[in-house]
Amino acid sequence: MYTHVIFDVDGTMLDTGEAIIGSLREMLEQEYGMSYTHEQLEFVLGIPGVPALERLGIREPVKASESWYRFMAKYSHTLALFPGIRETLQTLHDKGIRLGIVTSRTRLELEYDFNPFGISALFGCIVCADDTSSHKPHPAPILKYLELTEAEPQKTLYIGDTVYDCQSATGAGVAFGLASWGAVNIPACSSDFVFQKPEEIIPLIWNNSDIVTVA
Repeated sequence: MYTHVIFDVDGTMLDTGEAIIGSLREMLEQEYGMSYTHEQLEFVLGIPGVPALERLGIREPVKASESWYRFMAKYSHTLALFPGIRETLQTLHDKGIRLGIVTSRTRLELEYDFNPFGISALFGCIVCADDTSSHKPHPAPILKYLELTEAEPQKTLYIGDTVYDCQSATGAGVAFGLASWGAVNIPACSSDFVFQKPEEIIPLIWNNSDIVTVA
């Protein structure tokens, strides 16, 4: 049924909520005198840093984004793969499923924060914020993945944790699976599947797949 499974990074594979929002709150307070609660900043999860800062009214969002990332380095010890992610990805990979990443992170951010976990080699195609001019919730990043891999939309599943992920998948014509283990709020968008833990992806993909080998 699905020959390609694409994953978001933050809140889906990597538990980064504390690092992203904690560092943003600290940066805004120290450098701009702006005070926000954790809940008020949850909207930034799932979109690139510059658009998120623009929504906050920051006049030089590119400069602020660089500062935000420096603050985030203080929270690197809080980053971790969600339980079951590593094993699930390895199993899907070993069964011949094509794995990909579509993320709002830049390639440099991915290199620093995701690559050290040692699973990047499992993914055949990675689309970062650098690769498209439009970003989630726009379908462009997923459409870019489809273009690069020649994957069929009807045989592609995108797994993410935010409404931006859901809207991007819907716009690109691929199925969407909600990673509820990392979702802060249930997206106000219709999900094709809701996964309570990563291991639940395996039987869905394998039991419903008619592939013997993946092209």
